[in-house]
Amino acid sequence: MKFNVDWLRDFVNVDFGADQLAEELTMAGLEVDSVEPVAGVLNGVVVAEIVDKQPTSVRVLGPKTSNHAPSGWYMLFLVTSEGVPSEAAWVHVE
Repeated sequence: MKFNVDWLRDFVNVDFGADQLAEELTMAGLEVDSVEPVAGVLNGVVVAEIVDKQPTSVRVLGPKTSNHAPSGWYMLFLVTSEGVPSEAAWVHVE
């Protein structure tokens, strides 16, 4: 049986990562064949912090160096705490 750890967290308080969960399940007598990521590595994703929200605008703070986000155009998505993305907007980073 395959399941997503986030799905399991909807039903059970799991305060540790997938590898430790596999260990705990094994110690409880359940066989765990493998632990696999649900997606590959995301390239080109830049995470920014929301520092101010207004009804019609948002101000974000991005990485401190241009090594992570060089100048150019980026597609901005805001993601809710439930993981639901907003509609995208094009933004220019200088």
